[in-house]
Amino acid sequence: MGADLPAPVLIVAGNETIVASVVATEPPFSADRTGAVDASRAIQHAIDVVAKASGGVVYLPPGRYRIERPLALRFGVTLSGEPAAARTPADSTSATLLLAYPGRGDESAPPLIKMPGESGLMDLTIAYPEQRATRITPYPFTIVGGVCTIRRITLCNSYNGLLLPKTNGCMVANINGTALKRGLVAPFSTEFAWMHDVRFANDVWKRHAPTFAGSALSEPEAASLDQFTRSTLTGLELGRLDALAIQRFSAADAALPVLMKKNAEQRPHRVFGFGGVVAEFPARREDVDPWYYGMHFANLDNVPEAKGKTYQFAPTPAAARLGRGDLHVVTAGPFQAVGDGKVDDTQAIQNALNHAGRRDGGTVYLPPGEYRVSAPLKVPPGVELRGALGRGFIRQFRETCTLAIYAGCGPNEADAAPAAITLEANAGIRGLTIVYPEQGLNAGTLKPYPWTIRGAGPGAWAIDLMLLNSWNGIDLATNRCDRHLVRGVWGTAFRRGIVVGGGSQDGRLEHIAWSYGPLVEAGRNRPRIRPEDKESLKLDYAANARHYTFGACRGERAWGLVGFLPQVHIQFRDDGAAGACRDAEFWLCMFDVALDTVIQADQGEDIRFYSVFATGGKHEPASTHNWVEVAPGFRGPLTIYAPTVQPIFFHHPLKVGPEKLQIHGEVSLVTGKQAASGPDPAVGENPGAAIDRDLRTFWQAPVGSWLQVDLGQVRTVGRFGFDSAWAIVGTEDYVQTCELQVSADGVTFTPAGTLTAGGNACADMPLATPMAARFVRLVIKTGGTADKLGRIAEFRVSAKNQ
Repeated sequence: MGADLPAPVLIVAGNETIVASVVATEPPFSADRTGAVDASRAIQHAIDVVAKASGGVVYLPPGRYRIERPLALRFGVTLSGEPAAARTPADSTSATLLLAYPGRGDESAPPLIKMPGESGLMDLTIAYPEQRATRITPYPFTIVGGVCTIRRITLCNSYNGLLLPKTNGCMVANINGTALKRGLVAPFSTEFAWMHDVRFANDVWKRHAPTFAGSALSEPEAASLDQFTRSTLTGLELGRLDALAIQRFSAADAALPVLMKKNAEQRPHRVFGFGGVVAEFPARREDVDPWYYGMHFANLDNVPEAKGKTYQFAPTPAAARLGRGDLHVVTAGPFQAVGDGKVDDTQAIQNALNHAGRRDGGTVYLPPGEYRVSAPLKVPPGVELRGALGRGFIRQFRETCTLAIYAGCGPNEADAAPAAITLEANAGIRGLTIVYPEQGLNAGTLKPYPWTIRGAGPGAWAIDLMLLNSWNGIDLATNRCDRHLVRGVWGTAFRRGIVVGGGSQDGRLEHIAWSYGPLVEAGRNRPRIRPEDKESLKLDYAANARHYTFGACRGERAWGLVGFLPQVHIQFRDDGAAGACRDAEFWLCMFDVALDTVIQADQGEDIRFYSVFATGGKHEPASTHNWVEVAPGFRGPLTIYAPTVQPIFFHHPLKVGPEKLQIHGEVSLVTGKQAASGPDPAVGENPGAAIDRDLRTFWQAPVGSWLQVDLGQVRTVGRFGFDSAWAIVGTEDYVQTCELQVSADGVTFTPAGTLTAGGNACADMPLATPMAARFVRLVIKTGGTADKLGRIAEFRVSAKNQ
């Protein structure tokens, strides 16, 4: 496959490792790293050579690289500098510095770095030497990318920072920079994406000016910079996004830290808001236009019960030995794998793994190619099986670095048979695609296979993978796998995605996505699957797939788990004598449509969700739209902080008491106030139950009644919502309409908006025009279909941009 490359090089820096397909400073590329002459042609040559070889990593060692022409990455190529040893936002600067010269004075010019789908950019510091703090000059975006991975980038003084025109599948992490006009712009997506630890502040330019400009900013220059950004910079611009998880974003020196608005370039559609979950997010922002499917994004910062909680990402593991002789290339002697998809490479790969195992660790490297595997592989303790893909998962099945598995099993052997890849203690797999070429392309021809990956000891890891068409994906339950890590996996698993159990403790799962999409939409498979085949696979997947299953485990931590259209997204089950899941945390998870249930709690105790995004859809096959189900055997509590749930879901699964299920929503302006009802004070029962943040209590009153709250002072009201109480009273066809009225003096009330919760339980909307009010009323316009009574479990009023 592809062109020949020089021998790969293992780079070890800090707690990161890179396997470089080429080193751009070495022949035949010979990029200058002194900053004296242009290095862009040499770097682009290296990128193109790696792309021709079907992907890999172009490595830029520490140095100064003068960039006079824009760089264009290619499919499957990652451009990486030297990883920094430090890992805090303020001091994780790479020693690989790009000095950017193109585009001066022209915002519409090509970006400094253009990233196509399935490319990566990591560990770089970027500066514009000709930019002046006292005379700010426009430049185009520094980075423009789609379906890409951007990690650990320092932007010293970008005019426009990052633009992700189609944010599908993007991972943006550990960005630290000074931006002058726009920091990061994400206008549109139709799939999941993740972002964490992104920081814009002027101290980056101030701190790094001596490195790239030769001198520090003077006091007048620093003051001019602050004045400019505080009047001009928008830190983060978000448009129509299907599902984006954001944790720890800041833009301290911006005129506006966050702007959320409809993307005017997109065709008219009822879905045009920001859908997602956020935590540690700026309170100062501007929100424009209605939300995604009527769902206001969940903001964990507005939930007092979650105050002080945060998620810290696990360090990236590496092989036990990282010396010069510890990189073992399977296509080199004595192993001689071929990688053409035809010759059986099983023994060659296993020989390389065994060789590294006898040396007590090392990295077994697969150059770009398709490696035919006809029998199970075992990765010994301390050994890493690593592919050429440096950026993370490649969602499209194209010629990159692929393990093609031909080891099948009988219909009743899928769970017990040896997995395609078994990871022993402290062993891992990273940076490749796994595919079953003989798997069926419609529901009628699907075949069971053993698990794709199985952990067999503590410290096992699986990172940056695509599992194209697994029957069962990753098994961490057959054996105890303490401190396991699964990160950056995108895949299809027709029956089970990830199962955790076996008594495992302190495991981590981070930014993982499951759906039926990779198989039916990916690269070279697309022409082979007819529309009717795609529909049959979709129906089979929705009826049978379970994405995340947790049995006997303790201390599990997860961030950014997502999925689309399974039978069940996440299940907590009993593992018999071994027990069930205990003390687990799930952060910023996004679950899009489930045939049966989003969260199914059969067994377990002390399970916490810190912000969860859950949607449904009547257009999907026979979906029951339950988002939480708690079985009698579940010990509890299942605690959910800051849910955002699509209104067509059943929103109040409160058939169990608070000892088993606790839901903590965002605080509204009415929280802690007193409520009055009318027009007759005797009308209605318990009006305070509508503002007590307890979904099990409710205010009940006839049509025409109102509930009034004094906010204590005039506030600008930006949105309102209410939750019905149908699940409490058992009337599933319950429909009611309520109107918000506002007043400054408590005498004259003005209608502000109307909401209907029909056949479901919740409704939420921004006001077309934010309105000043001290007094707010919720007026019942229509009540239940039978008794004409309104039943309000929760009345929410939020300040503008809350």
